[in-house]
Amino acid sequence: MSGRTLLSLIITLVLGITASSAQHVNASEWWADGNLEDWRSFADRAMSVIDRAAASDGALESLRLQLVERQHSAQRAIAPLETRLTRLTARLEALGEEIDGEDEVATASQMLRAALAGEMARITPQLAILNDVMIEADGLLDDLDRLRQERSRSRFAQRQSSPLAPDIWQASRLYVADHVRRTLAETRSAISNDVQRTIVLDQLPFTAGLLIAGLSLIMFAQRLATLIGQRLRSLKGHAEPCILHIETFFAGMLIPVIGIAVIALAARISGLVGANGHAILDALPVASALYLVTVWLCGTLFGRSRHALLAPPPDGYRMRLPVAFHLIGGALALHAVIDSIAIAGGASVAVLSGLVYPIQILGSIGLFIAARAVLDQARASLADERVPQAYGRIVTLAALTAMGVAVIGPILSSVGYADLADQVVMASVATFVLCTLSFAVQRLSTQLLMPLLEAGQPIPMLRVGLLPFVIGTLILFVSVQVLFLIWGASLGELGQLWIRLSHGIEVGQERIGILRLLAAIALFIALLLLVRLAQALLRHSLLPNTELDAGAQQALVTGAGYLGLSIAALVGVTTLGLDLTNLAIVAGALSVGIGFGMQTIVSNFVSGIILLIERPINEGDWIEAGGVSGTVKHISVRSTRIETFDRATVVVPNTDLMAGQVTNWTLGNSFGRLRVPVGVAYGTDPRQVETILIELASQHPALAKEPRPWVVFAEFGADSLNFELRGILTDVNQVVTARSDLNHAIAERFEQEGIAIPFAQRDLWIRNLDQLKSAMRDDTTEPASGSDDASDASRA
Repeated sequence: MSGRTLLSLIITLVLGITASSAQHVNASEWWADGNLEDWRSFADRAMSVIDRAAASDGALESLRLQLVERQHSAQRAIAPLETRLTRLTARLEALGEEIDGEDEVATASQMLRAALAGEMARITPQLAILNDVMIEADGLLDDLDRLRQERSRSRFAQRQSSPLAPDIWQASRLYVADHVRRTLAETRSAISNDVQRTIVLDQLPFTAGLLIAGLSLIMFAQRLATLIGQRLRSLKGHAEPCILHIETFFAGMLIPVIGIAVIALAARISGLVGANGHAILDALPVASALYLVTVWLCGTLFGRSRHALLAPPPDGYRMRLPVAFHLIGGALALHAVIDSIAIAGGASVAVLSGLVYPIQILGSIGLFIAARAVLDQARASLADERVPQAYGRIVTLAALTAMGVAVIGPILSSVGYADLADQVVMASVATFVLCTLSFAVQRLSTQLLMPLLEAGQPIPMLRVGLLPFVIGTLILFVSVQVLFLIWGASLGELGQLWIRLSHGIEVGQERIGILRLLAAIALFIALLLLVRLAQALLRHSLLPNTELDAGAQQALVTGAGYLGLSIAALVGVTTLGLDLTNLAIVAGALSVGIGFGMQTIVSNFVSGIILLIERPINEGDWIEAGGVSGTVKHISVRSTRIETFDRATVVVPNTDLMAGQVTNWTLGNSFGRLRVPVGVAYGTDPRQVETILIELASQHPALAKEPRPWVVFAEFGADSLNFELRGILTDVNQVVTARSDLNHAIAERFEQEGIAIPFAQRDLWIRNLDQLKSAMRDDTTEPASGSDDASDASRA
């Protein structure tokens, strides 16, 4: 795999798959007419080519593509036959046991059974033949791959002349000079030939128009990119850095490459360029694209601007990184041109190794510098706790590998292993460009599309988390295939891989294909998004206009979510093609074990369903359960989240709420009783106290006017006359605030009225007081000095 084909492979991958699909749709089905002889003839010819092992690599690749096409045609013929056979089998089973007799019902049943059996007998051999074709095609493809791998190993292991030898350099120089001479000779011959000159003059207006268009694109690329940037800026929400990078991409890469391609097309159709010149013209757009995209990546990722996608490079690499990217882009571009010239002119292996060797040196130097900068940044990220350690280790390993390749590759080429070195070095350089390009495209695509979604106010999950994941997945999907092509795989091998994946794997008696699996996943995600959208419409548009309370609305929204999830899962499983009858049998066999192993989960699930239907508690209620008091925040089918007044979230299993005692202070309404205990000193007029308390309670806005607040003379306490102020709160959630306000008002009013609020007083009686006093006098009259024991006893 050479650097020349990096961009062409990306284009070929996208366009080739589309063209292949269209070709398969429009092409005549070789099996539709039962043309089995055509397959036998083709298979025998393919086996003969493989046995001789004399065909070129291009011929083998062409044969491989034909095999893949026929295999895909056979696979598409199998699918409807299998579906038809399944339906016939189901109809035959639905008829039940055969009915004996000669009446009208028995005769009709026998005729239908015979027709179904005959149709099945016709389809079954066709399926067997097609499956045999699939197996035989797989074997032929494996043989082709084995032959190709043997050739690759032989070529890589073959030691040739060192490109450092003077004769190799001389031969390479002469080859390039001869190619240029032949190209100029073709042009002079076209000019001097009267017939050709007439053709050139006839094509001159169209050629001149293309030439002017190409030059205009190159000259006015910056202005065109600015117009595109202004259009993007008109869409509100787009980040300025993203627009700047897109402007740079159009001005510095895309528009100039299109201009160069138009100029090359003008030169080709002008008739002034021969076969040798066509090789250069074919490689020119690809080479310019490889070089310009690499330079654009350097500015986008590691530019000096504060809008660069990555962190600024270390100080020692601020000047070296641009040089490295220029070397990498130049190596890929030159390799593309050299490959095209070598293929057109039939250059020998020795000449090609001499031409490619300096390009490998340039690519290795650029790769080493870039990998060393990435390595330093990866090591710095390992010290940052915010960066995942696994990510830093993977990047470090990749950078060390790239540096090793940059050192070993030129050495291998110098000692004569030119093909192996070319594969390793240029594939590594192309892989580095592919990785950086994928990263840049993912970042810029997310920055470009995110504001469009935000302007449309989509589902939060799609806006926040799903879009970057979807874009990254698509880019990874394409990048992995291009990576296989870079390291030597062919389009035929990728096509065969897709055929095998789409043909599927057998799970029990069912065959699940990758395309069917992807369709089932996509349908499940689409239905899930529709369910979330329906929930949002219910929550914000439909239910608020009804008379349902908040708890009932939330129960309906939650129930709709679980119902939609069940329907989405059922549709996904049905699309996948799984037999739900077999699934039910397996579930029945495992139900006993699941029942014992998941008793608690099932119990909580059933309790959650009962809570959502019966609604003894609703979201927003103030409840007390299991020693926990707080507000219900969310009710799910497994547990309920309660937020305490300390702002702590307690997760309570639904079984505890159903089996235990629960106090719901706000079920049905928010009214609740308030109790404020008050004690006054003995001798205070009780009627005065009652009048004051009722007056203060009537003035508080949180207490209901009906029923009116009242006062209870509770008891004659040990130190006070005890009263209790009682009232009904319109919102029981204000019980703490209301009690505090009333306590403040009572204290101020009692102080104004001279009413004392007593506190507990106690008399202390000491027995044997005279003996205690005598002992204390004896301690004070003892001598100050004496034995240690006497001193200790005195202190004791």
